Amino acid sequence: MRGIVNPQVVRSSRTRPAMAYKNKKKQNNFQNEWIQARRFEWIASQGGKCVQCGSAENLEVDHINRQEKTLKPSQIWSRRKEVREVELLKCQVLCYHCHKIKTINEFTKPLVHGTLNGYRKHKCKCFDCMEWMREDSRRKRAAQRLRKLEALNN
Repeated sequence: MRGIVNPQVVRSSRTRPAMAYKNKKKQNNFQNEWIQARRFEWIASQGGKCVQCGSAENLEVDHINRQEKTLKPSQIWSRRKEVREVELLKCQVLCYHCHKIKTINEFTKPLVHGTLNGYRKHKCKCFDCMEWMREDSRRKRAAQRLRKLEALNN
């Protein structure tokens, strides 16, 4: 019986059992545990703490530079080791709170005085931002008057 190989025992190149589960829920649980184990192993190899605040709770993987990201974080863990390591070189460990703050700061437009963003979003009351708001109000009132005149003429 040397030539017969049991497919339940054969291991793939990724060192996980090559199993085709009949029960889809059982298969999903196995895959989730396998992916979580890879993730926890990498986080532990990075020190197991947030690089900003030092917390060891609610840790997440964050791309240091969003523009260099080639894979979504959820896709990293199921890739082969070489691809995974290349992508993880671009990552750091952050706790949920620090990751949230970093992401918000990346998407928030910087304060530019004399603009709508400066006055409304950042609530800046400097001379430039206040002057922009006055001019914007004047433009809107003039456009409104023009629309009323056109409506009367038609």
